Amino acid sequence: MDSAVPSADNIWRQWLAWCESNSTRLPQAGRLTDHIPSGDHSGPFPAFESSWEQLPPELHYRIYGFLANSDIRADISRLSLVSHAWSRQFRPRLFTSLKLNSGEDCHILYGILRSPLSAWLAEHVTKLRFGDTCFPDPHLWMTLVRLLPACRGIDTRYQRQFTPNIIPRRISYSAELKSSLRNITTLKLDNCEFPSLRILLRTLGDITFLEAVHFRNVTWSGDPLLTIDIASNISNGTFRHVRSIILWYCTSGVAVPAWILAAAGTRHSFSRRQTIDLAVPAETWAIIKFMRMFFCDITLRDSLFHVTEATPGEFCSSYRWFVVLMRYSQDNYKFIGSLRAGPSSNGILRTCAYISVQIVRAGTTPSSNGAGNETWSVSDIALADSGDELQFDYFYHDSCDWSAVTSLLPVLPRLHQFQVLCGKGYSEAHFHALSAKVMEAVNIHPTVTVQYDPSMPDGRFLQPTFFDLDEADLMAAQ
Repeated sequence: MDSAVPSADNIWRQWLAWCESNSTRLPQAGRLTDHIPSGDHSGPFPAFESSWEQLPPELHYRIYGFLANSDIRADISRLSLVSHAWSRQFRPRLFTSLKLNSGEDCHILYGILRSPLSAWLAEHVTKLRFGDTCFPDPHLWMTLVRLLPACRGIDTRYQRQFTPNIIPRRISYSAELKSSLRNITTLKLDNCEFPSLRILLRTLGDITFLEAVHFRNVTWSGDPLLTIDIASNISNGTFRHVRSIILWYCTSGVAVPAWILAAAGTRHSFSRRQTIDLAVPAETWAIIKFMRMFFCDITLRDSLFHVTEATPGEFCSSYRWFVVLMRYSQDNYKFIGSLRAGPSSNGILRTCAYISVQIVRAGTTPSSNGAGNETWSVSDIALADSGDELQFDYFYHDSCDWSAVTSLLPVLPRLHQFQVLCGKGYSEAHFHALSAKVMEAVNIHPTVTVQYDPSMPDGRFLQPTFFDLDEADLMAAQ
């Protein structure tokens, strides 16, 4: 450990010393004999709170971290019983994240929440986690979530990486499920089974402020990715708040992110009341089809999307992650990603390719209610092979079905630029062969360019496309 960083023991000693030091400065009533009536803000508590605010913010996070440490939680709980001032500041944080390790734990929590003496707990639980092998029957866990109005996260991911002996929990759509998940922002599921892709997307679409979807070993029936039946069953989804989509070992690594990103990028709001021809706009369909075409490699194992607001010059890539940086404004929406496949010969997961899609607001069209609907169109698409120098024996561009692009480009009337970018992983002969294949597929479409520079590593080509950098910026960054 870096000597400049205080150890956990040192932080704990500082915290205890600080408590003892401040207890001598507080009025006697604020120490072990503190009996301030509930709601009374006079006396020692303001002094305690003032002293707490004087601590550096990094110590705040350290101390909060101790509250979630099961090894010392009992000691902290005893401290809260003898110091009312301390309890009012910290006691709720003992329960912000609850982990249920068994069905018995679930029933105990249910009893606590139903008791008038402990019902206050419900207002402080923000995350509900289920331990290994503990994911109770649907009625019980959905009831627990409804009893926790402040709960924003559900996590059923097991600690073990592989859980082959655990029977998948089947999740079916119901009014009970919809009301249970409505207020959460993070849904993390492991070893679950949905009846179909349309049921899965409808479930996610009903979560109003959904920000994170993390699935591992989640399966569904083999619904085709492109079907109007899926769109007509997503009743309320806009997905505009989604910032993270991670899928490990799922039925498909592209189906869920393709629908979510396409809808968010084109500002499309699904509704079961829409007519069939309006259920999915042409631009939304085109993005879904394009992602299916480019993400078709069957060796892809994981799909990881991390969505953030990016600033000019900011770029994040790693061979271990599927990274997406999203930059958007009132008139511009962009998502950027990289693909992660199975392990290479050295056991390291390899990044296969990068993709950038920019969507711009094209205007407003009249609607039946007179309010008008915004229309969004794809303006730029860029594809590049991986920059991992250890994986030049694998060329992702070669695995793509470029003939599918032939029908996609005419559907994008405002497409300004479609780029296929290659770097030093390609020999000159290999590049020309790929270029001929791409240009033949797109019928020499005027917006298409295939670029190659053996002096630049793969992936670096995308940076100017992503964030409007020029060559001088690239040289300065090297």
